[in-house]
Amino acid sequence: MAEYKELIKNFNNLRSYLRDFFVYGFCSRNDYASTLSSKSARTYDNERRRIESYLKDYIESTYQSHEKQTAIIINPSEIEQNPLYCIWKAKTFTSNDITLHFFILDYLLKHSQTDASTLCDKLSEEYGIIFELQTVRNKLKEYKELGLLSSKKNGRQLFYFLTEQSDILSSKVVVDMIKFYQEAAPFGFLGSTILEKYNESNQFFRFKHAFLVHTLEDQILYDCISSIHFKQRIEITIKNRFRNKEYYYYGIPLQIFVSTQTGRRYLCLYKDKSFRFSCQRLDYIINIKILEPAKNYEQIQEALARNRPKCWGVTFGNHTRNETVHMILFIHLPEEIYILNRLKREGRGGTITQLSENKFEYTGEFFDAREMLTWIKTFTGRIISFQCSNRQVVIQLYSDFIRMGQMYLNQENEEK
Repeated sequence: MAEYKELIKNFNNLRSYLRDFFVYGFCSRNDYASTLSSKSARTYDNERRRIESYLKDYIESTYQSHEKQTAIIINPSEIEQNPLYCIWKAKTFTSNDITLHFFILDYLLKHSQTDASTLCDKLSEEYGIIFELQTVRNKLKEYKELGLLSSKKNGRQLFYFLTEQSDILSSKVVVDMIKFYQEAAPFGFLGSTILEKYNESNQFFRFKHAFLVHTLEDQILYDCISSIHFKQRIEITIKNRFRNKEYYYYGIPLQIFVSTQTGRRYLCLYKDKSFRFSCQRLDYIINIKILEPAKNYEQIQEALARNRPKCWGVTFGNHTRNETVHMILFIHLPEEIYILNRLKREGRGGTITQLSENKFEYTGEFFDAREMLTWIKTFTGRIISFQCSNRQVVIQLYSDFIRMGQMYLNQENEEK
C-alpha cells in the first residue's frame, strides 16, 4: 500500500480536486469516484487529506446519508492573501535535493565561486557526503535557471557564484505595491513569496470579487505567455474529466482572453491545420508543450484583430455567416438615461438607433449570438421585440422567459 505523503508530486491531480471542492462545492467520496474521476476512493482520501492539511481554516465538512462531504469556503473580503498560494510551497523533493540546497549555499557563502568538479570534491571533504558529479552539475544548472546563482566562464571551466540580491523592499511604496499586486494580478504567488521572505503582510487591501482559483492555472498561464512572447507553436493537452479522456490540439498561441462576467481565462489559439481560431479555457488545460517557431505570426495576429470585433465572448463561430441581432427596448427618458448609457457602454460595437421618444433599437452582428443571451436577459421588462438570424437563439430566449415566469408563478402560489 502506498504511504500517504503531504508533499505534492503531481500538481495536476491536486489542482483538479481543489477546483472541485472550491468551485463545485461539497463533494463526497462516492460522488467523486462515480462522476468526476476514474481515480480510486483511496486517491480521493489522500488528496482530501492534503487539502485539509493545507487549508484547515477554510474547510467545511458535512455528513449527509452517512457520507462526508467536503468544501473549501473562502470569503475574499476577509483574507489578507490568497490561501491557495500555500499549494505552490508544498512540492515534493528528494533527500539529495534538500541536502544539496543547504550545502551548496553554505559553501558559496564561504567561498566566492566554484566550478562543479571542485564543489563535488569539497562537499565530500567538508560535509562528509559524496555526490555524483552529474548530480551536482544538474543542481547548479537548475539554480542558475532559477536565478539563485550566476555563472561565468574562465577558459573551459564554468564557475558559479551567488547572485547579488537587491533590497527591493527598501521603499514603503514598493512594499505597498507588492501587497496590492499579490491579490490583483496574475502570478500573485510571487508577491506573496517576496512579502513572506521579508516578514511583511497585507494589512490594507481587501477584494470583494477575487478569483482565488486562478493561482492554480498560473503555471499553464506562464507557458502560454512564454510561447506567445517567442512566437512558437504549441501542443496543448485538455482533459475532459467527466469522460476521462484527453484531447490534443496543435496551433499558434495568440492572446489570453479574460471574461469580465465569470473571470474565466482563455487561450486564443490559431489551429493552423484547420485554419480556424479557437479559445480554450486555461483550467481545462493540463499540459503545454512548446514546439518550433510559428510561421507568418504577424499576419495571423492581424487576422485575429480583424475578427475580434465580431466576437461577443470567446467563440469564433462554426460557420462562415455572422449572426445578426435586432432588439427594441423601452427606455423612459430622461429618468432612465443610465440604461441608455449602459447600452452604449456594453454594446460592443452594436448600432443604437432612437425610433421614438422612448424606443431604442440595438443592432449587432457577431459570430455567435448565443453568447449574448445572458446580457440580453438583463434588459428583461424593457424588451419590446427581439429578432435574430439564428432562430435557435430566439427560441432559447423566449423559452427561458417562460420558464422564469412559471418559476415565479409557482413560488407565489406556494406562498399563498
